[in-house]
Amino acid sequence: MFPSSSPVLRGQTAINGGFCLSLATLGNYVYAASMVGNLEVIDVSNPTAPVDVGHAPSIFYPTSVTAANGYVYAESDISGRGFYVFSVSGATLTMVGNIPNISLDGYRMAVLEYRVIASREFGFKVVNVSNPASPSAWHIH
Repeated sequence: MFPSSSPVLRGQTAINGGFCLSLATLGNYVYAASMVGNLEVIDVSNPTAPVDVGHAPSIFYPTSVTAANGYVYAESDISGRGFYVFSVSGATLTMVGNIPNISLDGYRMAVLEYRVIASREFGFKVVNVSNPASPSAWHIH
């Protein structure tokens, strides 16, 4: 049963670039893929006053992001194309692995065990992330 009250905006913040294609959460942080900026890190530990606390290194114009098990996974389909794996320590993201020059064509990504699945209107692609330092493309459908 849903509460009878209407949703209430508790807080908001702007992100670098101002245009967000994809969001992921892990702990008290939101990761925003800002296609005209960076992979932004937003601290939401105080939901009434979220704060943009930085961005991921080495990725520009990300189009999709997902997070699980202490890692953030992102894809850039425009500039510096590739798939990126970042380890998380508080608000700091450290790139630990990537697949350069691959386009996942995904605006939607999800993690299933040790696989990242990216989808778009053309189908889906699967990336093996069992070794985060050395991700590999498995299947393109």
